[in-house]
Amino acid sequence: MLQGRALSARGAREKSLVAFERALEIDPSSSDAAIGIALALALRLDRAQSADPQRDAARAEQLLRDAMARDPGRSWAYATLGTLRRTQGRLPDALVAFQTALSLDPNDVRVIRNIGQLLNFTGNCEAAIPHLEKAIRLSPRDPGIGWGYLNLGGCHLFLGRIGQALDLKRKAVAALPQDFATHLSLAGVLGLDGDIDQAKSEIAEAVRLRPEIASVSRFREFLRSIGLVHPDWLEQMDKTVFAGLRRAGFPEE
Repeated sequence: MLQGRALSARGAREKSLVAFERALEIDPSSSDAAIGIALALALRLDRAQSADPQRDAARAEQLLRDAMARDPGRSWAYATLGTLRRTQGRLPDALVAFQTALSLDPNDVRVIRNIGQLLNFTGNCEAAIPHLEKAIRLSPRDPGIGWGYLNLGGCHLFLGRIGQALDLKRKAVAALPQDFATHLSLAGVLGLDGDIDQAKSEIAEAVRLRPEIASVSRFREFLRSIGLVHPDWLEQMDKTVFAGLRRAGFPEE
């Protein structure tokens, strides 16, 4: 069980899934094992890397229902439900789940960060910034800090603060060097700022990491596939990141 939690915290999703599956085999009544499997499946969906999204979502849902029925006060279960709902594009439901998790554990940095991310994804940048800043301040070495930098940079970008956005997006890439979307996000801001050569370099790295996402339309569809569907957020992305990518020569189709 401890191995699964440690692997999950480090972002080793598939290895954590194996560890939690083994733990559930040993103790079928383990809420921790059920939640851990559900989280690994939800994170697989979050990166659009599931071979069978409907099956993984249904299994995660059932595991969480079972765990909540056995142990209704587990903040981790609600946080995992929030992640699952976000991948399904049910952003208001995801926010409620994360807020419930925070009420059960007010010091959970990952929940604080996720609330900030959801506020960003629903077009509430001003409200998102304090949550994202707090998560970074409370845990500057958290394995997920790159997502905090990425979303905080997005908030500042949408508010017209390109310099701050660039600084934060660069920090996000440094923390998440293997995430193609983070490279594309930085490339969009660089293109918007007129640094075309560096934007092209970031685009090249993104395409190397995920060759099938080789156009603005495919990037947009990827974001939609992981639940980022709010029209206000997508409109802001079109005016900023997508516009910068187009300026840097990233094809539309």
